Amino acid sequence: MHPIRILVVDDDAVCRDALRSIFDHADDMVVVGEATGGLEAVEVSRQLCPDVVVIDVQLPELDGIEVTRRLGCDGKRPAIVCLSVYPVGHDEACAAGAARFLLKDCRARELVTAVRDSADRRRARAS
Repeated sequence: MHPIRILVVDDDAVCRDALRSIFDHADDMVVVGEATGGLEAVEVSRQLCPDVVVIDVQLPELDGIEVTRRLGCDGKRPAIVCLSVYPVGHDEACAAGAARFLLKDCRARELVTAVRDSADRRRARAS
């Protein structure tokens, strides 16, 4: 089985580093790229074709929900896991196509499980 390829999107370098560290400790995951804003996230995702995009909802240029909408426009849609400091936007994120919506105060194992589940569902749809 191939590792789950993850794109991490957050405008905060500390958050990106923390997310990378969490995923680096999971032997079935690899971070293939990072982005700091919404427009960059769309571009990098289309270049790298990750399995899962872990994205902050509050981003410069385009918010994470709009990025989720835009990534759904092509045939290779990655699974999207939205992260937010605030418990607002869950319904909108899901309507845009997000597989999961988690608060940033979640436990690392909850995030890892959400990424695995989202990748598994994406793979099941593709087969």
